[in-house]
Amino acid sequence: MNTLRPILSDSTRQLLDLHGRNFFELLTVFGSPLFILFPDEFAINIQRFREVFANKDFETNIFFAAKVNKAKCFVDVVVTEGIGVDVAGYEEFVTALAAGCSGKRIAVSGVEKSDELLALAVRHGSIISIDTESEWIRLANIVSQIGHGCFGRTLLRFSGFELDSNHGTRIKEDGRFGFNIDQSNRLIASLRVASANNLIVEGASFHLDNFSLKDRDRAIRLCVDFCLNARQHLGPCNLIDVGGGFPIQYVEKSDWQSFLNANVSQLTNPNFRNRDFGICQIGDVISTGILYPDCPEHTSSDFFRALLEHKPEGGLELADLLIRSGVEVCIEPGRSLLDQCGMSVCEIISVKNSTSGALLVVCDMNISHMWDQLIGSEFAVDPILIKRQPAESEKSVTVHLVGNSCLETDVISWRPIALMALPERGDLLCFINTAGYQMDFIESAVHKKPKPERLVAFKLNDQWFWTPDSKHSGIKNRGIPFLPNN
Repeated sequence: MNTLRPILSDSTRQLLDLHGRNFFELLTVFGSPLFILFPDEFAINIQRFREVFANKDFETNIFFAAKVNKAKCFVDVVVTEGIGVDVAGYEEFVTALAAGCSGKRIAVSGVEKSDELLALAVRHGSIISIDTESEWIRLANIVSQIGHGCFGRTLLRFSGFELDSNHGTRIKEDGRFGFNIDQSNRLIASLRVASANNLIVEGASFHLDNFSLKDRDRAIRLCVDFCLNARQHLGPCNLIDVGGGFPIQYVEKSDWQSFLNANVSQLTNPNFRNRDFGICQIGDVISTGILYPDCPEHTSSDFFRALLEHKPEGGLELADLLIRSGVEVCIEPGRSLLDQCGMSVCEIISVKNSTSGALLVVCDMNISHMWDQLIGSEFAVDPILIKRQPAESEKSVTVHLVGNSCLETDVISWRPIALMALPERGDLLCFINTAGYQMDFIESAVHKKPKPERLVAFKLNDQWFWTPDSKHSGIKNRGIPFLPNN
């Protein structure tokens, strides 16, 4: 039985050790599941990325991808720390403005943005990633209607890059966002009237749906070529937005390797209903299949540093190429900025057996509160069990976790999980490091259940406090103390 122990930050470990039993009272008041957030960890992660920019003599261009978590507290930290925010909708833009973020520190992405969002971005001087020529035309019309010296700050988003495959060959990215990078010269010709429409191209943007340093390096170099070719026609073209996709480490390295090895070598499938994750051996490499790479070689800000230092055979280091080309780099991290910034706590409703005999723990949450499960993947991190009453036996028990909806597919853990003791109704499960995407990216009020409450946890003078996220202001003398463990 392979365990996948979560990496615990000092904040998470300390809150669990000192106040974990206080969660019972909090869930009684606020319901299950309950999201507990750590905005101070968010500020630490920002600083780590900031140091990478400084070490390479680049201006800090960090835009937090607001889509990955809906909590107010993180946007408050964005403003306090002086970075920007990436938004993909009108409501996200308004939330950023309300938190005090200036328009020039808001980047607008997303597919075929609404006229209302484009107009708001123009009025506030925000930079807009243009996805299609039709969007470009709509933006030009909006700018001309607003008038009064307004202009549109744009990046042109590209896709269609060549990506490394697991089989050692390159495949063409079939992206649904942006212009085909192979058509960049044609695009320059067709958009040469940009200045007449008060649209300025400040550079290029892209986002790759993988975690390859080589792929990102090649994409950036192609975007540099575009910027150099487009400057005399479209605008300054001195910025490349590389998006996000900086992976984080969820579990202990030894656990992850053992888990992968076991999945490759096992003769029988231990997963509930024989769920197949697609883990397989390809040459000397084990592919993680549909699972997130929970223990990558480079993580978070270190991945960004390795990207800037990447040097293809016979070429310049990427950072040197950018500097020589007069191009700044911009990033839109989401999950990596929220590394260790939250946990999801749920109450156990019941423990039962499936018709095949599998031991199921029914959780008072569902797959809308665990994004990986909703998209057909798996949040491959073991939860921490908090017993309401001392366990009669410390004997480990193997279970699968299921949700509280009427869907047969509402499964919180397809793989078997070893808990330290037999769980019972009223016990709690703590899922660690869920702030990025997992909590609320596609949350829903299924069966008209209320959406989960978010509590912000912070430390002041060696004492832990909490406050509802809706009341968060960043002022640390307005919290409620956590109760100590009994």
